[in-house]
Order: sequence, then structure tokens, then C-alpha cells
Amino acid sequence: MPDTLTTEQAISVLPDGEYVHTFRGGGLMIGADWKRADIVEAITKAGTVYLTGPGSRAMKHGICIDNGGALYIETDEARLSILDPQE
Repeated sequence: MPDTLTTEQAISVLPDGEYVHTFRGGGLMIGADWKRADIVEAITKAGTVYLTGPGSRAMKHGICIDNGGALYIETDEARLSILDPQE
């Protein structure tokens, strides 16, 4: 099972639509919707896209990037499970 995805793989697992939900973790979770084009740009700039653990994945946020802190990004589970099947 891979720990990271390529930029292209990460973009391919984003949900359809104009906006993509994200959150930042820590002691307090803060969520926000990003315009799709902006999140694609952030993923591209980050370079490394990490697969998240079962907790974030259960909340449909299966990838994470570092852009000044961990940013968890909403994913389409059906698409992501093809690249990273859950056990």
C-alpha cells in the first residue's frame, strides 16, 4: 500500500463539483470549502500528497498535503479505493 500519491493521482480522486471540502486538524478542526482550481493548484505546489489514516478516510478526506500545516482534502472514496484499497 503506498503512503503517497502522485499529483495526477491526487487530482483524479477529488470529488466532482466546483468546491472541495478541506479541514485542518489539531486540537480544533477547522473546515473550509476551496474552489476546485485553487485546491488543484495547492496540490500541485505541495508536490507530495499523503494518504490519510482510517479516521480521516472515514470522513471522506483521504489525502493530505502540507501547505503551512496539514491540510486534509475531501476525496471520492470509490476513486481512491481503486488506488488504495482499504483492508
